[in-house]
Amino acid sequence: MPSTNTGAPAFSEATGQVALEMGRQTLLAASNAAQQGLVQVHHYIQQGPNGLRVLCFVGGLGVTLTGALGVLNIFSTIIHPIDYLCNASVKATQEVVEISCIIRYQFLFGGKNVELTLCQFRDVVVTRYEYAKFLTLLWGRGLFYLFQGSLALVQFRLLYAIVGVYMFVMGILCIAMWKG
Repeated sequence: MPSTNTGAPAFSEATGQVALEMGRQTLLAASNAAQQGLVQVHHYIQQGPNGLRVLCFVGGLGVTLTGALGVLNIFSTIIHPIDYLCNASVKATQEVVEISCIIRYQFLFGGKNVELTLCQFRDVVVTRYEYAKFLTLLWGRGLFYLFQGSLALVQFRLLYAIVGVYMFVMGILCIAMWKG
């Protein structure tokens, strides 16, 4: 008996049309989500000090990540001991700055201001205010970010260069905002 399956090409074409329409809708939804994300980033930047604070915090996370990767690379101790010491010192100073930034500042979560407090790190913040008072001022943090960026740029690796340039720009922005 011959097979009379004449509906197969029509079904295949209809399935293709449905898949194409679903792909278009997914692409449109992704485009809208990306556009909303860019609008939020633009809004953070326009906020001034709050936006700059978030951008500097992100840069600090980048410095922490690259410093941790450098410290975890034990073979670099033998081959490049200066780079290893550089990573260790940047990592140590960055941890102090990140912890105190988390304690001191308010971040925006879903439109609400939430104060993050970590009581066990209060001694670190008190020490920072006593011995590194310049980090409590915008121009001081700007100089510190310039210092961190220059240390990262000395390493001559792509990831360090990206983080170094980013931190250098954040330092310049902090100093520019302090100048008004």
